[in-house]
Amino acid sequence: GKGIISENVSNGGGGGIYVTRTGSICANVIIDGTQIIKNTSAGSGGGIFMYMNGNAITMKSGKINNNKAKDGGGVVSQREVTFTLEGGEICNNTAVNGGGGYYASIDSTFIMNGGSISGNYAGKSGGGVTCLRADLVKLNGGNISYNTTETGSSAGVNINGTYAEMNGTWVTNNKTKDASGGGVMVQSTTAKVDGVSTRFAGRLVMT
Repeated sequence: GKGIISENVSNGGGGGIYVTRTGSICANVIIDGTQIIKNTSAGSGGGIFMYMNGNAITMKSGKINNNKAKDGGGVVSQREVTFTLEGGEICNNTAVNGGGGYYASIDSTFIMNGGSISGNYAGKSGGGVTCLRADLVKLNGGNISYNTTETGSSAGVNINGTYAEMNGTWVTNNKTKDASGGGVMVQSTTAKVDGVSTRFAGRLVMT
């Protein structure tokens, strides 16, 4: 079987999985069919929290569903971590603050080539994805849809202070209740949309 990580609780980060670096040894995590569901974190990363430079996580298939956290209901990567989404689902997760499905910060990298980030909820910003002072975001494929934000910025994707390339991911049917940018909000960011590079000194809202 592919395995299930379910109904675990953390008072810190990583309700389901916590990944960090030991000395010079980096972690390279591959998720291929595993279900990470119904986990809870009082801090960051209801499903997964990944921390420290050099670590990487690749999701090929499986589900990260129905997890809850203060930030990053599904997955959090922080401090020079790379998260690559090739397939699978990050769905129906909840964050009190930002990044209902996924939250990246402090020089981390997010590459989305496939898969789905949908049905997630954030109380403040980025119902689907929040990237705050991350290093790089590449949205090449897959879909970010049916995510919801209560207040703050963007129901689909919220990118702030991060170089971003948007080349093929479908961002559709996301909804803000009392916020700006139903689809994508880009703030203080250099972004390349379908090969055209633009500097946004303020913000770009695409709905």
